[in-house]
Amino acid sequence: MNSLLSSFSSSNTSVFDSCPSSSNFTQFVHDAQSFLLLLAHIEEISWSLIRLSSSSDGSILTLHHTYIDLGDRLHDLYIDIPQRWPNERPRCRTNLPVEFNIEIWCSKTSRLIEIINNFHSVVDSLQSFWAQLTELERDAIVLDEKPISYASTTRRLKINDNVHVQIQTRLFFDI
Repeated sequence: MNSLLSSFSSSNTSVFDSCPSSSNFTQFVHDAQSFLLLLAHIEEISWSLIRLSSSSDGSILTLHHTYIDLGDRLHDLYIDIPQRWPNERPRCRTNLPVEFNIEIWCSKTSRLIEIINNFHSVVDSLQSFWAQLTELERDAIVLDEKPISYASTTRRLKINDNVHVQIQTRLFFDI
């Protein structure tokens, strides 16, 4: 706990900048042991790498992590932590063209940092896919509205003034 407090005093982040409103946060926390475990998990990730928010009814706490890939693209991971955490598995939301789920969650041994590390691995494995789409966008006239979501696997291309085609790419590798 001392290292948690020292991390706040040594950084530019305050407790109030990182945490949701105290009334929603205390409503989320149902016991001290779960609260301390959550703090330990967040400290392991690093407070500077996440932002916290909670649902209006306080039933879900969300950790938001942004990862910048090798192509300078921003990828967001939202980890929704239910009130019964760690006994109930967290849920993830991302902007990836593949599903990103937590396959196995063990309340005693699973760590939130493992989710973030897996997210980084999946994003890193998609680099060539996004590089090819970027090359296509550079070499062709793309009619899709900008910015195009990184989850999108389709592009509308202009052939001439009267004709356009829509292509859809498929990911055939196992992530």
